[in-house]
Amino acid sequence: MNFFFAAFAMFFFFRDGDRMVRALRDLIPMAAADKDVIVARFGETLSAVVLGTALTSAAQGVLGGMAYWGLGMPFAVLLMFATAFLSLLPYAGPLVWVGVAIYFGLGGDYVRAGIMVGWGALVIGSADNFIRPLIIGGRTQIPTVFLFFVNLLHPGAHYG
Repeated sequence: MNFFFAAFAMFFFFRDGDRMVRALRDLIPMAAADKDVIVARFGETLSAVVLGTALTSAAQGVLGGMAYWGLGMPFAVLLMFATAFLSLLPYAGPLVWVGVAIYFGLGGDYVRAGIMVGWGALVIGSADNFIRPLIIGGRTQIPTVFLFFVNLLHPGAHYG
């Protein structure tokens, strides 16, 4: 449901975004130079969060794809793209690799199921804790260690 609200809102942000930013800028009770600094900083931060989210989901897709291919899962490339896409949504990323582990487990292949669970929990799931803080921290000059702990304490927050 949140995805559809976000898509609906994005339509209006793309269509009316410049006008909305100008209106919000005019509401800030500061000198024009200070307003410009705040708006620029907000734009840089928003850009860093979007880039960090996109690159993190792509990395999680690639890490998942490596496991699917390495474990001999059919349609590994399709599952890789599904992992990347679902990683954009809070708490939805594990759906694919958990499903793959269940598939192996139901087929009686408990070794591959265990490998998938271990790889998913330790590697795919941890990528979000390292990649996103590095990208966002580097672009916004926010200390990476701070973002790392924020991400650990609030894993679905996506800094937004």
